[in-house]
Amino acid sequence: MCRALAILLLLAPTPLTQTVRTAPTGSAPSAVAPAADPEPRVWNTGLDPLIYGFVGRWLVGTRFESAGLDLNGDGDTNDFVGLGFDLQTGVTQNFGLATTAFAAAPAGRVAFIVSEFEQGGTDLNGDGDQGDFVLHVIDLSTGVITNLGIQTIPQVVLAGSQWLVPEQESTVDLNGDGDLFDSVLQLIDVETFTKTNTTKEAQIASHRRIVEGMDWTTVVGFEAFLQTDLNGDGDMNDAQLSLFEAATGLFTDLPLGLPPQLDVAFLAPTGLLLAVDESAHGADLNGDGDQLDKVLQLFERATGILTNTGLAVAANNQNAQRMVLDGDLVGVVVSEAAQGATDLNGDGDAVDWVVHAGSLTSASFTNTGVAVWVPLRSSFRSVLAASGGFVFFRAYEVGQGNADLNGDGDSDDRVLFQHELATGTTQNLGLATGTDLILADWTSQGRLVTGVDENRQLVDLNGDGDLLDTVVHVVDGPGGQVTNLGVPGSLNAAIRGELVAHTISEAGTATDLNGDGDQGDFILQVRHLGLGLSWTYPRGISLLDFVGPRLVFQVSESQEGSDLNGDGDQFDNVLHVMERLP
Repeated sequence: MCRALAILLLLAPTPLTQTVRTAPTGSAPSAVAPAADPEPRVWNTGLDPLIYGFVGRWLVGTRFESAGLDLNGDGDTNDFVGLGFDLQTGVTQNFGLATTAFAAAPAGRVAFIVSEFEQGGTDLNGDGDQGDFVLHVIDLSTGVITNLGIQTIPQVVLAGSQWLVPEQESTVDLNGDGDLFDSVLQLIDVETFTKTNTTKEAQIASHRRIVEGMDWTTVVGFEAFLQTDLNGDGDMNDAQLSLFEAATGLFTDLPLGLPPQLDVAFLAPTGLLLAVDESAHGADLNGDGDQLDKVLQLFERATGILTNTGLAVAANNQNAQRMVLDGDLVGVVVSEAAQGATDLNGDGDAVDWVVHAGSLTSASFTNTGVAVWVPLRSSFRSVLAASGGFVFFRAYEVGQGNADLNGDGDSDDRVLFQHELATGTTQNLGLATGTDLILADWTSQGRLVTGVDENRQLVDLNGDGDLLDTVVHVVDGPGGQVTNLGVPGSLNAAIRGELVAHTISEAGTATDLNGDGDQGDFILQVRHLGLGLSWTYPRGISLLDFVGPRLVFQVSESQEGSDLNGDGDQFDNVLHVMERLP
């Protein structure tokens, strides 16, 4: 156990040179009129976004231009352009600028990065070229856009009341090392736009979970760029993670050598999980006699204590979770092979990945003894979900000694389990969720929504006389209760408190629910479990996600057979927002 010590103080803030413009406005494409209470309200935002987020009553996102639709006026239709949709008036505001990254502030301002090349080869920072990314801010209440003239890379994050952005040196040596080759972190006040040079040469780290507006974040510095052995292992091939606290403006360097990729961490308000590469750190961190593993480290924010757990784990990637942190609960999967060829689930081999659950505060872990399937390449398949003191996962029957865990007479299923941190108990919920299905979203109440595969459960779960459907179920972790909603759908689902959003399969119901002449679509249904209310939105959807009090979903134009954003084609997935949910 060691305490991270290295601290970097900030320099005095300086004013920025700014240019301003006003964004054009326009009408939303066929926004749905507000419905009478208690029906929720649905907006068609017209956005087919690469990224999106909410700022008060605004949905901000990027839309890819299509044939005949030059949104930023640069003479081509190849850009991602920033837009804002007002959920109060239904008006779309076109920022008119090509953007690849943004971060929103509660004050109604959005910082976003503009590409000079994609903005028609415009020199936005006055340095004589057109190859930079330049930081801009838009005030959504006025439509005024301010060009801050900061050359950066497509990275920006909100920490407290300031944006953190890496500025590329051009004419000023920002960190005082005698060259102009670095990327140095700057703090931009969201109200005044004043800039504070931290002199910290680093980039913003990427995590599986980034809570926008959280009052701390992490950054990564590379030894090769700094020409410094940051972790004392005798080389300069590693990366070092540093924590930034918005309240103090201080950086804390963690004395760990990380591999030169950034998707190794899971960030939450309470702390940080890290899968540290032993070879980069130059040490055997789990005591198995080699330096070939990725070993779990815990950083507890309240105490500042960094703990080596000694567990060889699978690191997260951008698309899927192999380790999770929810409050004090930590869930990870441990490699038997990397953990000294140890049989952790008692099946007589040492080739499995076995779930462990523990406490961030005590750094103590329980081996659940249950093996899961872990695709190690980039995948959208999450292995774990954590909620309200429970970690949910799917046991791999083949890896669990070919055990029949759901009582269907075979051993080729993925069966849902839960582990409770408070009691240390692991429970088999007996539900086969299929081979390629991931767990759906989670909430702080310990509930989970999932799909059960009839063909693997060998039970007709929706009473239609076949075993061809995936049927939506809700799991209540604290009560151990499983509720079959009796609806054929897919695992495209989300849950927030009492609200459950899921799809209904037209094929499973043998009904054309959206009237497009086929039975191949998945239709949205939203339920309130406590009130016994439900709403069906007859559109073919492709994505579901609760963001705060709102439900965000994409409607597939190809499923609908209609042009939902007015660009003349039917190839888009158009973002819709459902609000006024109970």
